[in-house]
Amino acid sequence: MLTGFILALKRRFRRPGHSDANMVLTIWLISLFLTSAASLLLSSAAHSEQLSPGDTLRILVTDGEEFAGDFQLDPSGNLVLPLLGPTRLAGLSRNEAQASIANRLVDGGFFQRDYLDLTLLVLEWAPVQVTVSGAVYFPGVAQVNMPDPRKSDLNAPPPMPGAAKPRRYLSDAIRAAGGIRPDANLTNVSVFRDGVSRSYDLRGYFTGQSVKEVLVANGDRIVIESTNRQDPALIRPSLISPPGIKIFASNLISPATSNASASVASSGISLPYGARLSQAVVAANCAGGIGATNASRHAVLIRTDRITGTTRHWRSSLKKLLISQDGLSNPFVLEGDALYCLDSGVTNIRDVFRTATDILLPFNLRRYP
Repeated sequence: MLTGFILALKRRFRRPGHSDANMVLTIWLISLFLTSAASLLLSSAAHSEQLSPGDTLRILVTDGEEFAGDFQLDPSGNLVLPLLGPTRLAGLSRNEAQASIANRLVDGGFFQRDYLDLTLLVLEWAPVQVTVSGAVYFPGVAQVNMPDPRKSDLNAPPPMPGAAKPRRYLSDAIRAAGGIRPDANLTNVSVFRDGVSRSYDLRGYFTGQSVKEVLVANGDRIVIESTNRQDPALIRPSLISPPGIKIFASNLISPATSNASASVASSGISLPYGARLSQAVVAANCAGGIGATNASRHAVLIRTDRITGTTRHWRSSLKKLLISQDGLSNPFVLEGDALYCLDSGVTNIRDVFRTATDILLPFNLRRYP
């Protein structure tokens, strides 16, 4: 095709006064442009929406009802049509799959190409399995577009053609892996598919700029590199951030015999992503009460790094923490952090005297019947 186009250019641009060198240069530049454009189109097609095993399709064929109906791709990614047998559709876009089925119907002698009216629609996108690595909270295998058991209704009507709303986007895959960490490099998120890699800039999720999204396919590999530094601007809710966090908290005045008696949930307390230590202290009921006895309480935050295993501690008085204007002394809390609160000096002295009274009182009762 490109060769024929170049020959046509030669005939069109050959004019008296034009040197052969200028003509060759013009043709070479145009052919280089077309080659680059074709490469970009192929790369984009490789990362367009692709069908996967389990996808449910609706095929409409005018005057060909025996080939029409609702079908599901088998585990091998094939579509089995009557009289045609299996047709490999996994890995193809909807338009490519439609063209593939049309070609088989024409090649099989069932229709003439000029009279074939075929439409392929996606009724339901099946779950897919991808791998996510790098600066996410739970790297590894992630399943995307899983059905919600709370919305399962066996008596629900079948979906309308074109009504499928896939949850198979790149943002869904990142969230399924726990969301990005604060050290994620969002300028170059790579998606590897069938040996081809493509990069995406996802900073728009935090800056408000447009983001080019893509549907992930079964077997995709997603890599998010680390910047090796924490960016506070990324510690807030977004489509690619963790949906929330849980921390372990203790606000016991005295040791308890069980979690139930202490009203402590074994799974911790839930907080929105981006909450700071001061908010966690309030959520754990460490703050408030009588000012004279509670104002000088202290909070201790413990964090263990998931990668290195090192543990860090933050300790601060509640009075200083709740009025602090410095973000360093009021850090963000992250998934898995542990928080406990220490009583004030007034409470400690009171409990010491109470303990001494409890010890001495029995002796006084025996001495003075």
